Amino acid sequence: MHEKVSKLIRLGVVDISDGFPAQDGDEYFQLLIALLRAGVSRMPIIGFKSGSDLTTLTTLMLVSNQVQEHKQLVGQAGIAEPAIAYTTSIEGIPSSYTNYTNVYAYYLKIIAEEQERYQKIGPGSDYYRQSLNNQGIAELTRIFQEIGVLSRVFK
Repeated sequence: MHEKVSKLIRLGVVDISDGFPAQDGDEYFQLLIALLRAGVSRMPIIGFKSGSDLTTLTTLMLVSNQVQEHKQLVGQAGIAEPAIAYTTSIEGIPSSYTNYTNVYAYYLKIIAEEQERYQKIGPGSDYYRQSLNNQGIAELTRIFQEIGVLSRVFK
């Protein structure tokens, strides 16, 4: 796991369009704990339109143990602001605690062998106008399909 964490931090900007870099809920949980130990507590995510006709949706995530903001992701990836389709972020590590106030846009209900856990998914960037919208929700649902279920209500 240490090598994977080191590689993700070294890359900084990670394309998760084809899926999150974990095979299932158990691996996801272990990866996020390892990232937290390495100083990564928040991972900004931006979906943007790319390609010659701007019809392809690409989703990038910033893995950094330094600045963990959408503005840094946009700068490092060279994303043009008008191309941004949605923004969100993975917040903290998954928890089994079920008494959160509903300040987050969504929760990822992680399906794991040991027990269900919940991941806070942020509502979007304060800096960029496109928050987590229907297109982003559909994209994240697809990206996280091997890990869990995206839910608006924390249950």
